[in-house]
Amino acid sequence: MLDLSKYKDRILMKKVIPRRNGIYSDFPDKLLPEIKKYLTEEGRISKLYSHQAEMFNEAIKGENIVITTSTASGKTYCYR
Repeated sequence: MLDLSKYKDRILMKKVIPRRNGIYSDFPDKLLPEIKKYLTEEGRISKLYSHQAEMFNEAIKGENIVITTSTASGKTYCYR
């Protein structure tokens, strides 16, 4: 557990958010085969997180997208 005692005069609120399991989606049909190969080779990933698939589907339509999600949930792949 993180020791926050030295910041006690600066912390207004502390909240622990319970862990949630990821929700996964298959690779979108319009995803280039080369990209799917890159993502799946050497066991990197076998499915996308649902927000990654949703981002792709909106981007392919030309929509502007902002992704906000927790740490280690695949935001980087959304912007590559």
